[in-house]
Amino acid sequence: MADEIERLTAAQVKADEVIRAVGETPDGGRLLRVAVTDTETEQRLATGFVNYRVDEPQAVVGRVAVPFDLTPFDRYRVRVARKELAAAGGLDMSDAREMARTLGRLEIAVKQLLEVFDEHNPDGQQ
Repeated sequence: MADEIERLTAAQVKADEVIRAVGETPDGGRLLRVAVTDTETEQRLATGFVNYRVDEPQAVVGRVAVPFDLTPFDRYRVRVARKELAAAGGLDMSDAREMARTLGRLEIAVKQLLEVFDEHNPDGQQ
């Protein structure tokens, strides 16, 4: 237990350090939300914002900008969501607890995919 508390404390200190290093005061322009998430617990430890400008047009499919340049963490979240979806395929429908756990994991995966989408589509256009 003490080792886990020490790990979580160190993770929180590092998360705060990262956000202090990259975070900016919103200047009224476009913003990216920067989140630091513990990959072992999937817990968001810190959130900050950075400003950005649009210098080049993005590729557009329909009305949605296609994020060709996903970050490594975005790709990780997509892999996790795919893993959870694949695991749900073998769900034992007779076990209510397993169904609840699986639905909870799928809910988190969908939420994180929507966060990836929102980070690459700050105007909220769908």
